Amino acid sequence: MHHLFGAAAFVSASAPVAAATWALERVVGRAYRGVDTIAVSESTAEELVRLGMRADRVAVVHNGVDARLLASAPLGLRDPEPTVLYLGRLERYKRVDLIVRAVGRIRDAGESARLIIAGDGRQASALRRLVSSLDLGDRVSFAGRVSDAAKRTLMERSWIHAITSMKEGWGITVLEAAACGTPTIASDTPGLRDAVVHSESGLLVRPGDVDALADAIRSLIADRDRLETLALGARVRAERFTWNAAAAAIGEYLGAVASGSRRPLAGAWARFRRTPPHATIGLPRTGTGMAPYGAASWIVDATGSEGAATVRVSVGAYDSSGRRVVATVRVVHGRAPAAPAAPAAPPLATRPDSHHEPLVIELPGWPRDREQFLHEAVERALGAPVTLDAVRRVAEPLAAAEDDAPDAPLAVPQGGDRVDRRRSPRRPEARDHADRRQR
Repeated sequence: MHHLFGAAAFVSASAPVAAATWALERVVGRAYRGVDTIAVSESTAEELVRLGMRADRVAVVHNGVDARLLASAPLGLRDPEPTVLYLGRLERYKRVDLIVRAVGRIRDAGESARLIIAGDGRQASALRRLVSSLDLGDRVSFAGRVSDAAKRTLMERSWIHAITSMKEGWGITVLEAAACGTPTIASDTPGLRDAVVHSESGLLVRPGDVDALADAIRSLIADRDRLETLALGARVRAERFTWNAAAAAIGEYLGAVASGSRRPLAGAWARFRRTPPHATIGLPRTGTGMAPYGAASWIVDATGSEGAATVRVSVGAYDSSGRRVVATVRVVHGRAPAAPAAPAAPPLATRPDSHHEPLVIELPGWPRDREQFLHEAVERALGAPVTLDAVRRVAEPLAAAEDDAPDAPLAVPQGGDRVDRRRSPRRPEARDHADRRQR
């Protein structure tokens, strides 16, 4: 499943067709609730679940990048004049008019930027009229449909790739531009927010905000070092998405479905949520460890076959974008095996050599269900099934200096939100990543 149109149908088609499309999409989830499905992005998967499909029946396999674009490193030979590229179909829901207007704002500010629009579609004439009405004929050019070779040249020589669609399934052109060493400025909309990592491979801006889009373009034009840093990050990200990897993931999933075994991909995306949009507001620095942004910590008392243990679990992001999330799990009191057994998820972990060193787990996002995540993290650290007896929220993660003294008293505030699972139901906690609403 690439994507559903939703409200974008009313922008793309006549009212009767749009209404029929919207109505039919409302019943997709219930009609195919028990059908195994592959979505190309987390945004599409989330929408399918909202419409009634079961999360454990929806797997996410991202689209890949043409191997020819990854075959050689970008030369970094950009046009002398700052150039913005849009490449794709010219349809109303693509909102290419926003990019045209943003270039007009940059011109009005007395700065230089050129826009190349490559592609064709039903909005081509309307966009040409807009360019004429804004007197941007010397700043905006239409390349029409282009060959693969011309597409690569345009992407390599442009300073910025821009895409402002109301909705996408994934945004293949984002990764194609990234493979050519060109970062993307995109609207923070479904699909595009999956393809662009804000402040790492490009920038996300508020949907429909021409001023924000113009400011983002101007900021990269003015700061060439930042532009090239994002270009490098974009290329590194693109190398993760190949069609061979996508084919292998689909083959694995189909094999699991055919054999009736556990589906390793289905529902995994639903256990972690991506960060809220941070195009204009980043996560605060609330900790001092390796992942201090948006950090939160818990002290967990657990009982297992080996006895009782106390474990500290912290979750945070490496930077203010909140897109790279890490958990650290340390056994404070109790027995921690030298090599605990490895469960299926999360995907990557660095194992401790002893109970004095934390288990570091790279996460695909913020845990949606705090209780389930803490249970799995503690079992992973202890290497055996356990029962959670109590959870205490730590007001702030422990300072880095305290990490060297694992037996030091824990900085748990008085009345510090203790939950005894033997007697009390779970209750929400302020600033809990699992319960915080998306902004």
